[in-house]
Amino acid sequence: MSRVSLWILCLHLAFTIPVVGHALLHKRDPRSALGWILMVVGYPFLGAFLYAIFAVNRVRPQLERHGRISAFAARPAQLEDIDRERRRIGDLCEDDGITRLLSIGQSVSPHALRAGNSVELLINGDEAYPEMLRAIEEATDRVWLAVYIFERNELGMRFVDALERAHKRGVDVRVLLDGMGDIISRSFMHRILRRRRIRVLSFLPPRLIPPQWNINLRNHRKILSVDSRLAFAGGLNIGGRHMVARPETKKPVADTQCRFLGPIAEDLERLFLEDWCFAARRPESYVAVGDGDPGEDATGFDALCRMIPDGPGQDMNRLRMVYAGVVAAAERSVDIISPYFLPPEDIRSAMISAALRGVSVTVILPEVTNLVYVHAAMRRMIGELIDNGVRVVLQPAPFAHTKLLVVDGHYIQVGSANVDPRSLRLNFEVAVEVVDPTLSTAVIAYIDDIKTRSREYTRAEIDSRSFVGRLIDGFFWLFSPYL
Repeated sequence: MSRVSLWILCLHLAFTIPVVGHALLHKRDPRSALGWILMVVGYPFLGAFLYAIFAVNRVRPQLERHGRISAFAARPAQLEDIDRERRRIGDLCEDDGITRLLSIGQSVSPHALRAGNSVELLINGDEAYPEMLRAIEEATDRVWLAVYIFERNELGMRFVDALERAHKRGVDVRVLLDGMGDIISRSFMHRILRRRRIRVLSFLPPRLIPPQWNINLRNHRKILSVDSRLAFAGGLNIGGRHMVARPETKKPVADTQCRFLGPIAEDLERLFLEDWCFAARRPESYVAVGDGDPGEDATGFDALCRMIPDGPGQDMNRLRMVYAGVVAAAERSVDIISPYFLPPEDIRSAMISAALRGVSVTVILPEVTNLVYVHAAMRRMIGELIDNGVRVVLQPAPFAHTKLLVVDGHYIQVGSANVDPRSLRLNFEVAVEVVDPTLSTAVIAYIDDIKTRSREYTRAEIDSRSFVGRLIDGFFWLFSPYL
């Protein structure tokens, strides 16, 4: 072996050994660890470089420094708190089925169930944007907006103008944009907002100096918080594409947003503030939000709500665990709407188990997609669900970006997360559990309308795909943990 070859081998080992050790110690999924190890060993230097960019969680140490990590462990004091909260849930709910579903979230989420809320379903930007703009115009104290995609078009500029007017009135206006989302949309709205003197921060923006390589970790949350009493959350980004009712809208995208009034708005505002402090890299008082005790329930409204935040800095996959838990606990029906559907094995097992018990399990997916490779991987995976009694229906155009989970007609989960590995493992997401008869009526009517316009996806249709088409689906399915 020549001296040059020996040096190359030594350098390869110097890069490979630490990476293999890191993967063995820190990766949760053995398939992911094995895949990265083979990549690093098989592709000298390139594999280690890709691992450093895409596979190392640099966010967690930063969150620890900011006091954001609150590791869940079944310590006696926490078990006592959980038991006390479960008794409180039982006092708030007369239905044992609802109590059981809400108890799952209580075992996972650090946030208590909040009573005394009002929740309204807003369909597409046609209903949501006027309400959001009105809330900004009427704000007297603060307007805090976190969004993944903020498009630079006529609709986006209406929001910029409203935010600028609020700022000139003396309102505390803050906008938090995801660093990659701003680049992907090619809007670069942070520049426009700064020119308008609006406080804006980018969440984990990719950069060379100082180095910031967390391009695979994104803040996918969508929160508009106004005056600590009103909040909007769901899957809706800001852009003209979501104005579905307008004939002039090109490539419309359907979606939903919820309007929250009551104590849950304070929880969403606190989450925004935590993200803001992390992006700013400086601590700020997390408790200087709202006017009352965060544990005190309001009166006058009927909705029970609990916020479930999730992200790569957590010690557990909260949304994934709650999702699998409530589906497994279903007694009558499960309805899932998701634009990207690549559920992990535990959620798939919960769905199949429920269907085999006689529960009506329906998954509503878009017939038209904007990510062809995700749709291909989904086709390869979904046959197992259909074979075991899960009904899959395809919603016709426009592309549906909606994310909803309804269990037994009365437990509703709304938020920003898709049912795929990126949302459930890599993104910073937020969901809100809601039990409210008024919202249930609206959501069920919305889902029933979709079902009447949709067609069922069958095993025969899967089998009728060409051999090449099925090979392509299988190829993308191999990468489903990383899509």
